[in-house]
Amino acid sequence: MTKDEITKDDNCYYCEGKRYHRVSRVISIHNNYDLDDFFKRNEFVTTEAYVDDRRDKGTEIHRLVAKIINENYVVGDDWWSIDISIRNGVKATLQAIKSLYIEPVHSEIKMLSDELGVGGTTDLLGKVTDPKYLPVGYWLFDWKSGSIFSPITKKIYQEIPIQGSTYFHMFSNEYPEIPLQGFCAVRTSQDTCEWTPKDMYPILAQDTKPHIKAFMNCLELYNYHIERYGFPKK
Repeated sequence: MTKDEITKDDNCYYCEGKRYHRVSRVISIHNNYDLDDFFKRNEFVTTEAYVDDRRDKGTEIHRLVAKIINENYVVGDDWWSIDISIRNGVKATLQAIKSLYIEPVHSEIKMLSDELGVGGTTDLLGKVTDPKYLPVGYWLFDWKSGSIFSPITKKIYQEIPIQGSTYFHMFSNEYPEIPLQGFCAVRTSQDTCEWTPKDMYPILAQDTKPHIKAFMNCLELYNYHIERYGFPKK
């Protein structure tokens, strides 16, 4: 199976006639049921337009970083025509990769799980070569470039460990020959191009099981919602 054989829309991934729910959409089902006691979402009050703008810029940051890693893309004169928020996000991501002693293996890896009926894309498979911040070995990384991550208070949203643990589970099943140490979410700011160790949240392999259980609960609720009402609104 190649990346080109997998397509996606806002709700699902598609491959060989099969539909796979997007992991991020499954986890966000709590928005439809106001599960504030389960998902602490009280730190940021933002408009829908603001969130959409940050999301679009974050998508472009991911695309450029993947192009640099996977295709050895060299930035040219067109770099200065790119929105400064996107340039800052790319710089911060590349700085984080260097600071965490990561040797990139591949960026933007699409994964499908027939077991769970879901699909997702991990931002980076990388090999940590120095134990200063993370245990040495292979890790999955997710870049968080918007205001959905609070690195100072560590009151990060529950989506991050659940999503990361689910990706860990999916990747380990699809590529058992690559022993993962864990998953790490890293905030890469669109506002500045700085990165510090407080902007990371690692989940070790042995700590993923409780979060997988939480994902299964979300998946059950998500499927229930689709059966009764159709796909949830974004």
